[in-house]
Amino acid sequence: MRGAKGGVARMKSAAAVIASFQREHVIPHCPRCSHPCCALTDVVLDLSFAEVRGLYQITSSKKVFERALPSSIRAQGGRYYAHGAPCPAFDTAAQSCRVYGTATKPRGCSDFPVYEDGDAVTVDLRCEAARAHLPALRAQLVAAVGVLDERRDDDFPDTFVTFTRARGGRPSAVPSAASAQPSSPSAHAPRRR
Repeated sequence: MRGAKGGVARMKSAAAVIASFQREHVIPHCPRCSHPCCALTDVVLDLSFAEVRGLYQITSSKKVFERALPSSIRAQGGRYYAHGAPCPAFDTAAQSCRVYGTATKPRGCSDFPVYEDGDAVTVDLRCEAARAHLPALRAQLVAAVGVLDERRDDDFPDTFVTFTRARGGRPSAVPSAASAQPSSPSAHAPRRR
């Protein structure tokens, strides 16, 4: 039981670090980002029908909507994947989200670019703020949960880095900030095209 409570405390600590990182580094950077994720050029937004309905202000039935899908949305397996055209909630002039802080904001947007995936924390390095502040995030996570392992995947270079708590208190490989190589994506991340 002691270990389970420790695991829950570590998860809450990691969640607090992620929320703080999003609030202090990611969101303030969005208005000056040179390659906003909301433009949906590099990321694919994975949406439920309820999320599509809210973002795209769909008033028709699901069946009618699917017969006339915009070219920037693909339906597959009950999910909708938006890519290639800016999110309708993205104000390109102000470079801000019109639905930020509302129930309409999709979960994938709330989690991006740092999210928990089981016992791991994954960082999507396509985000300029995540890349720029990765050493700070790493240090905050270490302070919150202890020594970390950092995993990378050759299939996704310069895209993802995943941190997990090191077994035995020692990391198997923790590269310097300059040599950080990313890991593979999770199901909750915006998908790479």
